[in-house]
Amino acid sequence: MNLKGLLQALVPTLLLVGFLTNSVLQRILGPVEGNVVWPAVLLALVTTMAFMLIRRIIVRLSSEN
Repeated sequence: MNLKGLLQALVPTLLLVGFLTNSVLQRILGPVEGNVVWPAVLLALVTTMAFMLIRRIIVRLSSEN
């Protein structure tokens, strides 16, 4: 995947991380009722995917120099 494709994949991934973080925190702090397990699992998976994309971008940028 080229650099442009990696960046295009990273943007919605980071937006999803923010959304899921908000969902998990609201469930932990109390304003929203519901189970926190599934949003927390999704947050962990999406965060891992974001770190993998960031790592690929860094490797791609360092190989261009």
